[in-house]
Amino acid sequence: MNMQNYKKLTLISIIISTILINIVKADESMLKNKPYFTLRIDTKGARYEAKLNGIEVLRDVRNGNMLNTEVPVNQYMKSGENIISLNLFPKRDDGFNSANISLSLYVNKDEAPESEKKLLSNIVFTGAENIKGTGIESSMPAMRLDSTDKMKKSDNGDVIVHSASIAPAKIMSAAVTVSQKIELETPFPRWGYLDGDVLDFPENYNDYLSNKDLYKKNIINPLFQEYQNIYNLLASNDIDAVMDLFKERNHEYDIAYYYPEGTYDKKLRDSLAGDLKFLKLLIRDSEKAAPMMSDNKRLFKLGNVGMIYFTNDEKSTFNNYDIIFYKKDGKWIVSR
Repeated sequence: MNMQNYKKLTLISIIISTILINIVKADESMLKNKPYFTLRIDTKGARYEAKLNGIEVLRDVRNGNMLNTEVPVNQYMKSGENIISLNLFPKRDDGFNSANISLSLYVNKDEAPESEKKLLSNIVFTGAENIKGTGIESSMPAMRLDSTDKMKKSDNGDVIVHSASIAPAKIMSAAVTVSQKIELETPFPRWGYLDGDVLDFPENYNDYLSNKDLYKKNIINPLFQEYQNIYNLLASNDIDAVMDLFKERNHEYDIAYYYPEGTYDKKLRDSLAGDLKFLKLLIRDSEKAAPMMSDNKRLFKLGNVGMIYFTNDEKSTFNNYDIIFYKKDGKWIVSR
């Protein structure tokens, strides 16, 4: 073999080895091997709506109680741009001064010990520092993370974390929105609601109030009829018909949490059957149910804690069913 052919073979060997290494690294990515995403909140003195991709996950807009909790959020994650955000509302007596809140997005491998989870995004708001313009300085800085190397910081990392930002909130004057964008890949398909109709409903609450009759006619009343239909089916003990309405929701939850097809159908079916047997079925008054819409104007629900619920005679036990819809070609579909 002459020297020229030898060099060519060596170069080809190096290229193939590099490709194989990259393939192996991709297979080792935390984002490819059943990632388990969670959203954690640590708060005291803050009145807030905590969101992932514009969808409310946690809220306390009245009391500002202390809370430290973490919830799974695979069903809201998507490939590409993801955003964690906080809508923060001032208190009448001291504005934001007593507000201290942190919202964090983590990832772990499904069923791995909690100690192995890795931080992907974190926004921090310190009310006492806000007047100085430094209220979010403790948030996670912009960086890249390597999903194939335990989410370590890397200039060539495949996960892109952007700088946190703060801006006036769209929902209400005097409120602010703190957010952080993160770019990454997930193993999940494109969720159905992402291709839903964009709803003609205002982002600002005062705009809603000023045209309340119009929005009740076009959005709220028709959607309440969907809740009423589910209630009527449950009241007649027609769980099979209810499951047909939740088909997409249950299918996507099975995918999001790596369960065999039909798992979430059975979970929901068993839960409803048990509640129907032992508790009283109720539906909340539509006049008292606040409308809530995702930031992309596709997901919509009525009520803060679920329009349909079950309780015992003493009203000491409550099982709420928080049902979120989207609209596609004029038809309301249960999504979450």
